[in-house]
Amino acid sequence: MLLFTWNVGRKEEAFTLAHQYLARRARTDSVIACFQEVPYPPRDWLSPEIRQSLRESGLTLVPRVVPTGGRFANAASRVVMIHSNDLTARHPVVDGNGRMLIVRFRTAQLSEIVVAGYHAVDGINYPQEARRGGYSALARRELDTLADRTVPIAVMGDFNASPHALELVDRACFYVLRKTSHRHQSGREEHFGKASRPLFIIQPQSRSCFVAYGGRTPGWEEYDFIALSAELERNNAPIARVLDSVCNITLLDRQGTPNKAVYSDHLPVECDLHFS
Repeated sequence: MLLFTWNVGRKEEAFTLAHQYLARRARTDSVIACFQEVPYPPRDWLSPEIRQSLRESGLTLVPRVVPTGGRFANAASRVVMIHSNDLTARHPVVDGNGRMLIVRFRTAQLSEIVVAGYHAVDGINYPQEARRGGYSALARRELDTLADRTVPIAVMGDFNASPHALELVDRACFYVLRKTSHRHQSGREEHFGKASRPLFIIQPQSRSCFVAYGGRTPGWEEYDFIALSAELERNNAPIARVLDSVCNITLLDRQGTPNKAVYSDHLPVECDLHFS
């Protein structure tokens, strides 16, 4: 099974290139892919033409549902998910902030896995650590509600923070860790509760996003990654790959940074799982 995530930066060219790549992989593997900041408008992601195009290439778009409030709380997040046709997507749910799409997948062998595509709030528009932690906590509680301890979990996307950020490692927040991370408990559990179990970031992780905005010094960050529940991580020993080219087309500019003008300031991240 291939897990793939990419913040396409509202670039249709990026999604089109990813579609071609995933269609090739779907010929031989199960595929689950998550995209953030998908380019609509102008393109309607629920149009029959897009569904048909994906279906003909062995892929299906998960229906985009809205949070309980009736609309996306933050339309910029624009999280969508596609999967290969050998998988069945069940009970898709968007968290109340409109930033996480959670889907329970069933394989042809009737095994189940819960996969969440996530686009976290960023530190520029949300500078208060407590507020970012609150968003993370709400997303994780929604995930725990839909995924009991008997079902393996994979979360992938743009976390908009380094893997050591408090809103990620704190058990009161998202509770996603490197295997070497300290399990942090801040005391905020009385407000947010506790995550049911840790999720582990696939190693090795490398730089996936070039940040050059918000008045900060331009540089690479580890914002995009894939995290697994313990049984998936333990049984697979997976390796995350940050792709600097897709279908033999480079995603970098002449300076060796992501070609934001054509594709995105993020690079895609993928891993292979032995799961059926």
